[in-house]
Amino acid sequence: MDKFYLIGIKGSGMSSLANILYDLGYVVEGSDKSDHFFTEDLLREKQIVINEYSENNIKEGFIYIKGNSVDNEEVMCVKNKGYKMYSYNEFINDFFKGVKIAVSGTHGKTTTCMMIAHILKSYYKTTYLVGDGTGVGEREYTHFVFEACEYKDHFLAHNVDYGVITNIDFDHPDYFNSLSDVQNSFDKFSLKANEVVINGKHNVKNNNQTSFGFSNNYDVSCKVLYKDEMGYKIKIDYGESIELFLPFYGEYMIENFLATFTLCLVLGIPIDHINKEILTFRLPKRRFTEYLINSQVVIDDYAHHPNEIKASLSAIRQKYSDKLIALTFQPHTYSRTRMYKDEFVEILSTVDVLFIDSVFSSARELESNEEILIDLIENSNKYSLNELGPFIGKKDYILVFMGAGDINNEINKLYIDNHCCF
Repeated sequence: MDKFYLIGIKGSGMSSLANILYDLGYVVEGSDKSDHFFTEDLLREKQIVINEYSENNIKEGFIYIKGNSVDNEEVMCVKNKGYKMYSYNEFINDFFKGVKIAVSGTHGKTTTCMMIAHILKSYYKTTYLVGDGTGVGEREYTHFVFEACEYKDHFLAHNVDYGVITNIDFDHPDYFNSLSDVQNSFDKFSLKANEVVINGKHNVKNNNQTSFGFSNNYDVSCKVLYKDEMGYKIKIDYGESIELFLPFYGEYMIENFLATFTLCLVLGIPIDHINKEILTFRLPKRRFTEYLINSQVVIDDYAHHPNEIKASLSAIRQKYSDKLIALTFQPHTYSRTRMYKDEFVEILSTVDVLFIDSVFSSARELESNEEILIDLIENSNKYSLNELGPFIGKKDYILVFMGAGDINNEINKLYIDNHCCF
């Protein structure tokens, strides 16, 4: 029986992979920084050993897997000792078999990947890896669904049967220079797939593609019949027509569903099965996660790009149209904050009360500018629990914590022993 050691095991993809390997019956250990991150909770429930980084952890008998951003004393020790080691993406491409489905896109890939897995797992034996720390290994699986990230062209390591592309937008300005750079990478990614399911607003070089979206020109088209605080009623045309109710908020969630619906059509999954399963779908961790704390709604959301923030705020206003929004935003990387400062100012200025936390930086960034947004947005406040205090417990305000860093940890500080998720 192989034994696996994951260096950087708390990473969003690495923790998912660790859970899968454990489910498949392998011995799994790993290491990371001592800081708590939400992805480690399930690992600890399974009693997977998590060490602090140290070259003393490296020993014979393990196959080593390193996270994409990890290059430390453990990695060096593995190399020096000549032990077998894969990068995260290399391992996924080499290890997993069956029908491979890679879900990518600048926004929405985590939610779409989870949605696809939710529907497939009750129809096929499915193993799936989602970028929120969720990984489920099904023994004797026939289908493998995973999230493939465009950052640093990581998704080009994969050869797959189906590539799902939710959208193509300019992001990761520390790596890509322009939208055309991003487009070029998605063109290459599309050619690594036998078939592509793609948002019809975009096009890629793989000619074997099925499009979805709100236009009648797409292979799978959608029209919103009505929306309210419960969700959407939509009509989908795909050669035939069907009306469905979606218990979601925000049009971006309709596009995520259309990507899922289109792939399921391509895979031959019956419409009735899709319709039934979507009603029981739950969002991934930190995607519009709602809490009720002393009768006040608190929302944790991963949005960190201006387009994602705009979409999330639209969804919040759809569901809670009678509430005011007190938003705490944690910018994610200086490069992104600087690149989109005007867009951030425009969308963040629309909330009722705004707090800005310190930038959650990356190890790859050397520069800093803590006041980059506070100085630009009128009436914004530097975040602290004391500053937020007057709005805690006010039922006419929704407290929103938003960002891709660790801002979600602040929610536990509101009422540590008095909160429940709904």
